[in-house]
Amino acid sequence: MAKSLAGSGKQIVLSTLALVQASSELGELKRYVENGEFLIEASDLGVVNMCAERKLPFVAGHALNCYNAVTLKILLKQGMMRWCMPVELSRDWLVNLLNQCDELGIRNQFEVEVLSYGHLPLAYSARCFTARSEDRPKDECETCCIKYPNGRNVLSQENQQVFVLNGHSDHERLRLQPR
Repeated sequence: MAKSLAGSGKQIVLSTLALVQASSELGELKRYVENGEFLIEASDLGVVNMCAERKLPFVAGHALNCYNAVTLKILLKQGMMRWCMPVELSRDWLVNLLNQCDELGIRNQFEVEVLSYGHLPLAYSARCFTARSEDRPKDECETCCIKYPNGRNVLSQENQQVFVLNGHSDHERLRLQPR
């Protein structure tokens, strides 16, 4: 699918796991990093390290929890080309952080991406809720979440929707180009 989308002029970014626990997952991360064609979104500092060792550019995903300009400067030295703002931060925080980056002289060295549409991630789990609810082993989930393109609703005791679990989070992201 990535190659097909790339052929239509889209920039493809492969997002990595936020919680790596099994050797099979580590092997998958290595395959992603060494794919030779597509940019990687690092959701774990181990992936940042893998990219830095190979001198590959990467996107710092929102799961890295990067909250200050000094950390962004460190990530830049390791090859970061884009930073995804953690979803819990406010617009005011973003403006302040970008001003700090201006003061450090690094603001024009990376793009900024913010979540602008879709479900916010509530938590990260080493176990997929959908696969678990269907009693599937972790490494053999057969991407059963595809059957629930809008996720699965969680209802309150009052029978009102509270959360959406899993599903395809087709987030629309707003990318702010460097100045």
